[in-house]
Amino acid sequence: PPILDCPFVSYRGISEVEE
Repeated sequence: PPILDCPFVSYRGISEVEE
């Protein structure tokens, strides 16, 4: 799995929160 770059990004690499 991709490394979590931000806490807003899920382990799937998809941003869960849009800011």
